[in-house]
Amino acid sequence: MNTFSSRTAKATKTIVGIFATLLISPVAASAQLKVLMSGGFSGAYQQLLPEFERTTGIKVTTGSGSSQGTGPQTIGAQLARGVPADVVILSSEGLNELIAANRIAAGTDVGLARTPLGVAVRTKRPRSCWCVRPNGPGSRPGQ
Repeated sequence: MNTFSSRTAKATKTIVGIFATLLISPVAASAQLKVLMSGGFSGAYQQLLPEFERTTGIKVTTGSGSSQGTGPQTIGAQLARGVPADVVILSSEGLNELIAANRIAAGTDVGLARTPLGVAVRTKRPRSCWCVRPNGPGSRPGQ
């Protein structure tokens, strides 16, 4: 099994476990679940959702927003104005902020994935290419 497949399988088990925990709550009676999530996990989520709904019989409604920030569409802002959500999926930093603000129940957070990301410039690229540098966006390499 390749790395992506094993990570997807692990994420599937984790999500099913989280959702299964919710089945002992009033959500089970209505067979509906409301999820509010940021874009970072949406690819895997969209792949897993049909199987989850098929095997559990639970209809999932999904909303979206940014993990962090001050805009009206952030997950935090949506929760603050009463947008309903049984489960939220977002960055760890955003989740920690929501737990600290008592918008998310402490102790219910579960890590879903680790995604190390990196960026680099290919060799033999012109030195005049624009890039983000420690001294600010738009700085040129060598400045």
